[in-house]
Amino acid sequence: MTYTTSPAGLAVNLTYNGSSNPPTNVGSYTVIGIITDPIYPFSVTKTLVVGKATGAITLTNLSQTYDGTAKTVTATSTPPGLIVSVTYNGSPIAPTNAGNYTVIGSIIDTNYQASATTNTLVIAKALATLTLGNLSQTYDGTAKSVSASTTPPNLSVNLTYNGSASAPTNAGSYTVIGTINALNYQGSAINTLVIQQGTAIVILSNLTQIYDGTAKPVSVVTTPPGLVVNVTYNGSTNAPTNVGSYAIIGTINNSNWVGNATNTLVIVLPPVYYVALNSTTPASPYTNWATAATNIQDALSAAVRPGSLVLVSNGVYQAGAMAVDGMSNRVAVTKAVTVQSVNGPSVTVIAGYQMPGARNGPAAVRCVYLANGAVLSGFTLTNGATQSSGDPFYKNESGGGVWCESATSVVTNCIVAGNSALMYGGAASSGTLNNCVLMGNSAMAGGGAYQSTLNNCALTANSAPY
Repeated sequence: MTYTTSPAGLAVNLTYNGSSNPPTNVGSYTVIGIITDPIYPFSVTKTLVVGKATGAITLTNLSQTYDGTAKTVTATSTPPGLIVSVTYNGSPIAPTNAGNYTVIGSIIDTNYQASATTNTLVIAKALATLTLGNLSQTYDGTAKSVSASTTPPNLSVNLTYNGSASAPTNAGSYTVIGTINALNYQGSAINTLVIQQGTAIVILSNLTQIYDGTAKPVSVVTTPPGLVVNVTYNGSTNAPTNVGSYAIIGTINNSNWVGNATNTLVIVLPPVYYVALNSTTPASPYTNWATAATNIQDALSAAVRPGSLVLVSNGVYQAGAMAVDGMSNRVAVTKAVTVQSVNGPSVTVIAGYQMPGARNGPAAVRCVYLANGAVLSGFTLTNGATQSSGDPFYKNESGGGVWCESATSVVTNCIVAGNSALMYGGAASSGTLNNCVLMGNSAMAGGGAYQSTLNNCALTANSAPY
């Protein structure tokens, strides 16, 4: 501190809190000044105040990367070497995790002061490695997820497939983006997931068929079932009609499945069996006129293959009978075969049996029983009858001329005359009749026909009370 005397120039002893050494540190000091000249004895007491000097703080190392250790900033002071207190989001503990932290530096010193310095410490996420795997899979109807591995291990990863978080199921190619979702790590990877079509099984069947003038498609089943299969026949998509051999290729048409099968379709002429009432040398299987059967039922027994043709020559066929469900039939066609006369209904007759007086009864014989898919062509059916009791569904009491299993049983170019049924359809019950004449038949209901489809048929003098 400074002093002056009056008169000027007198010597003065100064003490600071009793010490002759001037103070350095901040504080308040009692200063006593005593004039040492004996002529001018005098003293004075004052207070010396030493204030804090102004310093400065600089914070650096504010951008760092996570590595699992605490991240401290660097704090330097002006003048150098001062103690600086640093807080991170208010805590004196340096942070470890990635993120942004408000850093405040404050000087802690006896002799210096400064305004707190504020800045931001940014701990960036560390770069992790992400590897996508299981990128080639095969469709099986379930969702197909890729695998994701990280370094360091076990980090959470978000996956998208063509932008969707849902793993795909269908066959195809999908852009997969994997993004690490972790507090302290970042990283991503892009690759392609390919879901191959699954291999399905194609089985072709019905490969031997009998020519009948209609197209002959093969049958196709798949495993898994219900898949669409494109079938070609010698390269054409149209099923063939004519007799011959055809190379078949069945190819699955499905976005998720692949598969095919090859085989050969053979269309053959129908086997022909012959019947001649006056055959002198009948011999099974009756495959020519020389060995023709003498009754239609014998030839039908030999015709085991559906689609077979039984040719019948002229005559009145009124002997023999075959029972179906307890009802006797002069001819029972129990397979999908065709029974055809050679010269038409005027000279080819199938005759049943009517009981004297009552017509219908236990000894009655129906003319024809016709199964699903069977065809009867070119006959006269006459004198047929049915049973008179015992059948709760009236099957054995209906269809005196012909009883048909369904509409697929076909009677064509026939004369059905003089037949009787106790219940339904004196001439015919069910079936499809084409170009037929129905006359003089009787029944309880449907004297001519009952629940039958008639195409270009003539009905004359049929009777029924209901």
